[in-house]
Amino acid sequence: MLYDTEERRVRKTKRAIRNAFAALLAEKDVNQITVKDIAERADINRKTFYNHYRGVYQVMDEIENSIVDDFDRMLREASGSIDLRNPAMIYEKLTQLLQKDIDFYGNLLCMNGNNSLRDKLFSRLKAHALVSMQARLPIAQRELELGIHFTFSGLMSVYQHWFQSDRTLSLDELTKTVSRLSFYGVSDFLSSSSLPAGAESPASRRS
Repeated sequence: MLYDTEERRVRKTKRAIRNAFAALLAEKDVNQITVKDIAERADINRKTFYNHYRGVYQVMDEIENSIVDDFDRMLREASGSIDLRNPAMIYEKLTQLLQKDIDFYGNLLCMNGNNSLRDKLFSRLKAHALVSMQARLPIAQRELELGIHFTFSGLMSVYQHWFQSDRTLSLDELTKTVSRLSFYGVSDFLSSSSLPAGAESPASRRS
């Protein structure tokens, strides 16, 4: 029981540090963030910080590895039940992942500066997606790499825009729109958007 209490306390402290770091990334470049900044934002003292981390970059590495692990887990869970040629359910799982800690991911996507952490994450996530999808889709590697880069670049931009907006569109609605764009293309999206109320788009007739 005492061990469980201590474990919960450690998790709570590390979560506060991680969230403080992500919030600071939305304000300044990672190279400008200090342990003092994180401690003050997390409402802890520097000694408590050093009980868990050697420095700022260890926090960054842990965050990076945690996100990649979560993404890996999502792909593994999806691999047996989702048709990778239809991204709808993959996007739904990605939305579920974001909703688990929406403020944290919002800060991470909206970070300022040279975005080195975001770029590093972007590269690792693309690499993991490529490995996962190569075994299941009969597509040449070059075309698959282009498709993954196109999809991830668009997703990153769309989610970043949503987090910076007034968020009147729900995350679920955003996910459905992005999924439809990815699967049916811009042409179908634009044509169905201009249809009279009640009319069916070509995509609806195909499904």
